[in-house]
Amino acid sequence: MIYLRFNLPPEISSSNGENMVSPQVRARHSSNISNSLEPRSPSSELDRTSETCTVSLQKTARLAESEDLLPSVSHILELLDIFFNYYHNYLPCIHRKTLTERVKSRLESAQSSPLLWAVLAVAAPAHPNLHLQALQSRWLAKARSTFDTNLNSSTFPTQSLQAAVFIIFQAYISADLTDAWFFLGKSCRLANLLGIDRVDCTRSERLISLAPRPRDAIETEEQRKTIWALFFLDRSLSCLAGFSLAIDDRNYQVNFPLEDELFQNSTCNVSIYGNPN
Repeated sequence: MIYLRFNLPPEISSSNGENMVSPQVRARHSSNISNSLEPRSPSSELDRTSETCTVSLQKTARLAESEDLLPSVSHILELLDIFFNYYHNYLPCIHRKTLTERVKSRLESAQSSPLLWAVLAVAAPAHPNLHLQALQSRWLAKARSTFDTNLNSSTFPTQSLQAAVFIIFQAYISADLTDAWFFLGKSCRLANLLGIDRVDCTRSERLISLAPRPRDAIETEEQRKTIWALFFLDRSLSCLAGFSLAIDDRNYQVNFPLEDELFQNSTCNVSIYGNPN
């Protein structure tokens, strides 16, 4: 057997020849070990690289999520048919031909608006495809998140309010009246901020709004119908649950809407009702 003998430095050798570590050296070595275990901050270059990668991953994730949520165009058109045949007549405020053409020709723009997601969510339970039925909750969450995103930018003002009508409608038929009431309040304030509750006002009050003028007579009528749909939901929720009213109709400057059959089947002349008093 071979024995190895190590000659230790004087500061860690005792006077009687036994090897021991002095308290000073022990403290110094403990400090060195602690310093070596402390996390080191990455360099600024690594920070920038990490942030860039994180942003890229987030964008990729959002894109993948949208692509995963969005069904094929044929399935979207089937869901649109279900929606307009069975649900839209309760709160008619969307021009069917306009929305269908938007899906067929400008799908990327359509999915940036909360309206498409809200329509898909409402129609999903009536579709025979079980996979599409299972996507209802995710479509509804997407409609809400897209609504909040557009809330800050005032993009798609008419479509955002149309989506709000059917987000509230879905909460209403799901018996989630509290959620419906809260979302109704937010939607009514958005309508006021955008000036859509004064769509037929010819005085200067109409100019105090964040939304541009309607593009054509179809969008003008959609705005009228959407405001009256919100009004109907407000009165229904208040009567059913005893909630306070969210809409003060004394501030409305909105004509009565056209009959939906006339609206859907023709290029309506919205001036037939004249101006409000």
